[in-house]
Amino acid sequence: MDYAEIDFMEDVEMQRQAAAEHRAKTVVARSERDGTTYEVRGSGEMWTTGPEVFLCGHVADPANIERAIDAHLEELAALVADFERWG
Repeated sequence: MDYAEIDFMEDVEMQRQAAAEHRAKTVVARSERDGTTYEVRGSGEMWTTGPEVFLCGHVADPANIERAIDAHLEELAALVADFERWG
């Protein structure tokens, strides 16, 4: 194997990595609730958008974004209730 073949193989691997990173960042589902926009990325991560970006969790099926938002909001409500109770 010569240097040209090695360079080519490295270029192909870099292109594969770049494509995987792009897919992971690509928005596959979007929904808005109470003025907050939620996005599910190709990696399955669900984020809020806007001035305060927040990772809300992971979604196995982007078609279920509404259920994922409900679960996220329930978790937040439980955390706030615990904080208020225990300070």
